[in-house]
Amino acid sequence: MTTRPNIVFVLIDCLRSRTLVEATDRGWAPQLAGLRGRGTFFSQTVATVTTTTPSMSSIFTGTLPFVHGVRSLRAALSPEVATLAEVLRDNGYATHAEAAGPVNEKTGLNRGFDRFHGRFRDYVHGPAWKKMQERFAALPSDRPRFLYVHLFELHETIVPPELDHSAYGRTSYDRAVSALDHRVLGDLVRLAGDDGIVIITGDHGELVPRAKRAVVAVENIGRRIGNRPLVRWAVERRGHGHIFEDQVLVPLLLAGPGIPSGRHVGSAVRHIDLFTTVLDLVGVEDTRRGQSSGRSLVELFDHDGADRPGYTEAVGDPRLNFLDESFLAVRHDGYKYVKRMDRDGVWLWRLPNERKNVADAHPEVVAKMETLMRSFGEGQDLASPERLMEPGELAEMEEQLKMLGYL
Repeated sequence: MTTRPNIVFVLIDCLRSRTLVEATDRGWAPQLAGLRGRGTFFSQTVATVTTTTPSMSSIFTGTLPFVHGVRSLRAALSPEVATLAEVLRDNGYATHAEAAGPVNEKTGLNRGFDRFHGRFRDYVHGPAWKKMQERFAALPSDRPRFLYVHLFELHETIVPPELDHSAYGRTSYDRAVSALDHRVLGDLVRLAGDDGIVIITGDHGELVPRAKRAVVAVENIGRRIGNRPLVRWAVERRGHGHIFEDQVLVPLLLAGPGIPSGRHVGSAVRHIDLFTTVLDLVGVEDTRRGQSSGRSLVELFDHDGADRPGYTEAVGDPRLNFLDESFLAVRHDGYKYVKRMDRDGVWLWRLPNERKNVADAHPEVVAKMETLMRSFGEGQDLASPERLMEPGELAEMEEQLKMLGYL
């Protein structure tokens, strides 16, 4: 008999907050709607980075990129920070991961998992799901379980033909969310058991333009003729990796014992708040919880709080097939302040308008936001270099990134 609850952590790659709200309100995603009804929904959760591996590093450690050392898809987690899986394993949990996409052993995100299985591009809408279920059935039952499942299907907008029509959403992106809801989420939620905790979030959001085909066409033309500015124009209007709200804001759903039912928290929270939140929910006291830059969300279960200042990075790489510049941003009090990581360039947006730069008109706000940005680093170099993988691992990782379409 276990003394602590099971935890099922479902990470839906590219899941933006706005779409989850619409999908649950319109009936496209009944499993997610059910979780909203019996849990607490944080609709304004700020992702720390808008690419997968750095974002997951912040989620799993509660630290910011200049601390954990992962600022790209080619970096590895610092050995000086502990992962959530390590802390839970050391406190009696059986830990199991079903990872996907660029999350693999080379990143260091496997640390703390008794078993870490990477699917790469074996999507759950096929034979891979049955194999995953067989592994779930073999999980230990003598200890509480921490199960991390990374769903990559939304990243590629995989939609089974029978779900590819308007009853399941207006766009292929909507329908990919609905497909995951109808096909696998119910089974994953049940793995937590009657008294288990379910966590659902996205690593980052996604920019889904209405004229996606036209934007993709422009991008393809730019690549064909080698026009980098044209490619940049296109990629900044679709996908992820930049600093816009649909890419930064992700949903966070918590359900289980001790978590209020039917509660919606509309104030801004952060991915870095999850580390201590999980430890609070399962009653784990561990000295490593002090590494986190976040604050537990449990304090928001009874009353609304003020928006928490959010820190986000968009980390570019000239070789990647999307953003080739790097940005730092802070989000607070209705403003977003953005600056280039490695050269001059400052923007101040009065949300929700992310087109008009009002920095010159509000120098006092710029000064305030610059102070806020520096406060996240507490004297550290916010643009400190990442911790690259070892040469052999880096070469292997880059081959995988090519297969995934990143390079």
